[in-house]
Formats: sequence, C-alpha cells, structure tokens
Amino acid sequence: MKGPVISMNSRLAFVVFGGFYLSVLVASYLLALSYPFFAPYGLFLVPALANFCMGYFIGDVYTVVKIIIAVFSLQTCILFALLYSTVSDFFILVATISSHFTLQVPFGIAVSYLGMGVREESSNIIAVCTYLTKKIKQIIESVASKIRRQ
Repeated sequence: MKGPVISMNSRLAFVVFGGFYLSVLVASYLLALSYPFFAPYGLFLVPALANFCMGYFIGDVYTVVKIIIAVFSLQTCILFALLYSTVSDFFILVATISSHFTLQVPFGIAVSYLGMGVREESSNIIAVCTYLTKKIKQIIESVASKIRRQ
C-alpha cells in the first residue's frame, strides 16, 4: 500500500524525507556526542522515532529501505569528516560508528515496518483502544460503587 506522498512522486518523497531523515540523524548523533546525558535519546530513541515516522508517512517498503541505507551511508561520511582528528582516533571512531550503524540499519527498517503496520491497521488499533477505555471505565465504576456501599 502506497502512502499519499508516494502517489504524487516517488523521487520527490525520497529527496524530501531523505533530507529530513539525514538532518535528524546527524543532529541527534552530534548532540549525543556533545552532551552525554542526551546519548540514550540521541543514539536510539530519536532515530527510532524518525524511522517510525518515515514508515508511517511514506508507506512504501522500497522507498523507506532506500532512504535508510542511503542516509546511513551519507551520515557515516559526514560524521567521519566532522569528528576526524588524528589517525588513531580515526580507527577507533570507524570501529565504533560502523558497529553502531550495522545494528541501526536493520533496526531502522524493522521500526519503519512497524510504522507502516500502524498506518494500515490504525482503524483497528483505535477500535481496540476505545473498547479497552470503555472496559476500564466500567471496571472503575463497579469498584467505586462497591467501595461506596461499604
């Protein structure tokens, strides 16, 4: 199932979402390196949220996978250029970033699939949440009425 953005133009969606995704990833990784308290969010949560949003808004498997692979390759080059200081630091940086990226690409694709699934099943998810909310309300009312009687 293709999303509304893909139905207009696949190349435009690739450029727009690819640029957005690249800027989000580079900013989150640089903030994680600059501020250690932001590291768990910048290295894992923000990229996962960006992957989910890409899957949700684009809705096309092939475009999302192309964007993730292309942007992670570009981001690797950008971070190498920004963080390169000496040769020994370069090899440590290469080992750290490459191991992180080899884990992030499959994780990003899986999270984007989750976004696509939520998009396709959003009406069912809303129905289940509405039912659970009504059920919780009934349980709370019955417990409150039992407490009032005592």
